[in-house]
Amino acid sequence: VVETGTRVGWTRAPNIDRDPRGKRCYDFILEERAKPALVSVTVDDDFLYAALLKCPSAEYALFWQYDDEQQHYRNTAYFSVDDVILSSAKGMTATVAGLLDRARTSGLPRFLRNVGDVSTKDCSLVSLRKQYDVLSAVLIPYVEGILELGTRRLWEEPPEIEGVHNFTRSDKLIARPPFEPTAANLRKVMANVAGDYAIFWTLDEEDKLIKLHSHEAYDGDCMARSSEVTFKPGVACIGTAWVDPTYCLVRDSTKLDIRVFLRADMINEYGVKSVAFTTFPNGVVETGTRVGWTRAPNIDRDPRGKRCYDFILEERAKPALVSVTVDDDFLYAALLKCPSAEYALFWQYDDEQQHYRNTAYFSVDDVILSSAKGMTATVAGLLDRARTSGLPRFLRNVGDVSTKDCSLVSLRKQYDVLSAVLIPYVEGILELGTRRLWEEPPEIEGVHNFTRSDKLIARPPFEPTAANLRKVMANVAGDYAIFWTLDEEDKLIKLHSHEAYDGDCMAR
Repeated sequence: VVETGTRVGWTRAPNIDRDPRGKRCYDFILEERAKPALVSVTVDDDFLYAALLKCPSAEYALFWQYDDEQQHYRNTAYFSVDDVILSSAKGMTATVAGLLDRARTSGLPRFLRNVGDVSTKDCSLVSLRKQYDVLSAVLIPYVEGILELGTRRLWEEPPEIEGVHNFTRSDKLIARPPFEPTAANLRKVMANVAGDYAIFWTLDEEDKLIKLHSHEAYDGDCMARSSEVTFKPGVACIGTAWVDPTYCLVRDSTKLDIRVFLRADMINEYGVKSVAFTTFPNGVVETGTRVGWTRAPNIDRDPRGKRCYDFILEERAKPALVSVTVDDDFLYAALLKCPSAEYALFWQYDDEQQHYRNTAYFSVDDVILSSAKGMTATVAGLLDRARTSGLPRFLRNVGDVSTKDCSLVSLRKQYDVLSAVLIPYVEGILELGTRRLWEEPPEIEGVHNFTRSDKLIARPPFEPTAANLRKVMANVAGDYAIFWTLDEEDKLIKLHSHEAYDGDCMAR
C-alpha cells in the first residue's frame, strides 16, 4: 500500500501516477479531457457578427491574422455596430504586437481593462484605438489569429462571452516577495505544479542579459541545456515574462517558432509539452511538463505564499461531510432525489460503542429491509470507509460484499437487494438501495465521485525507491509518501520506506 498525505486536503482521491496504466495523464491538473489549446474558425462577417452577439456589450470586432512568413499581424475582417468605430483599422498591419503575440503563444484570452494603459512598445496601433475613444477590449486567440472585441465604455471586469474563460489581466496583479532560488524551493515548485523541471532566471546587471541562475529536474537532465541561452528583456518567452508578469503560459510549446521560443530544439529533445512562467522582483521561475497544461499552474498555490486549493481541490473547498436532521422527512426527500431506490436506511455512528445503529428507515412498500429497523452493525468496514473518507460508495452488486466487511450482508440478500449506495454525513451513513441491478451509480442531486470496487484495474508491483516515492509526492502535490508492505513472518503491515519534502513529516 502506498500512502501519501497533504496538509491542504483533497475532496477526491488523488491518482498517484495520474493514469491506471502507469502513464501520466490529466486527472487533477487539466480538465478531465484536455481540450485543444486553440480552436480553428472560418473568419468572415458571419463569424464577427456571431462574436458580437455572444458579447452584447462590445461595439466592434476585428480579426488579426498572423502571417508566419512576414511575422506580423494583418486585419482581415471588421464589423462594428455603427460601421465607424475603428473602421480605419481595415486591412492595417500591426508590426509591433507584443499583446497579440502573448495571447497567441499562451493560448489564453486577454482582458485590457483600460486600453490607455497599453504602451506603444507593446502594440503599435494603441493610438488608433484612442482616436476612436476605445476604453476596454479583449483579445481571444484562435488557430488563424486573434479576435479583438472592444467598447467605448469601461469594462471593470472581463465581459461574459460564451465559451471564453480564464482571462489574463495586468490590472489585478499581486506583488510578490523575491524568490529564493534554492534547490529545495525549485523542487517545491515542481511538486506544487506537478512539473518535470524548474528554472530560475535572473538579470545579469553587468551585460543586461537574463541568464539561468539555477535548475532542477526529476530526471536531472530535463531542459538542463537552457544554461546555453540568454535573453534580452522583452525578447522571446523569458524576456517577455520579465517585463510582463501576466505572460504566464505556453500551452503547446512544440508549435512555437525559434523567434518566440529560442529553445525550440530543446523542447522537442526533452519532450516538454507546456511551459509556465511566474515573475518575481528578482527573476522569473520557469517550469514545464511533458503532459500539458490547459491553464497556468500556480507555483505556490496562493499568491501570498500559502498553500491553497487551486488545482487539487475545487475552487472553493466544500466541507467533507454535511450535517443533517435525520427523520422520516429526510429519508423521504432522499428517495425523491434518487427515484430508482426502493429503500432508505440511516446508520448512526456511536462514538462510545464504536458501532453503527439504524435510527431511521423508509421504503416504498414498508417491507424491504424492514427488519433492519433498530439493528446494530458491529462489523461495518464498508460504512467505516465511507465515513472516514467522506466519499460516497457505490455497491453495484451487494452479493460481492464479504461478511467480513459488513455483518448485515445476509440480511440484504434475504430481501433480494442487488445494488446500493452509501452516502456519508456528519451523523452517520445514509444507505439507499434497490432490488434491481444498477450498472452505474444512480444520479442523486449533490452527490458525486462515488468510489467503487467493481472497476479496479490491476497494478504491477510498486518499486519503493526514494525516487519513486518522490514522484508520487510530485504527482499528487503531497507532503510525504510512505510504502507499506506485509511482513510475511508475523503477518503485520509495516513501513518499508518513507520520503518527505521536509524530511520529517510522518516519519514516526
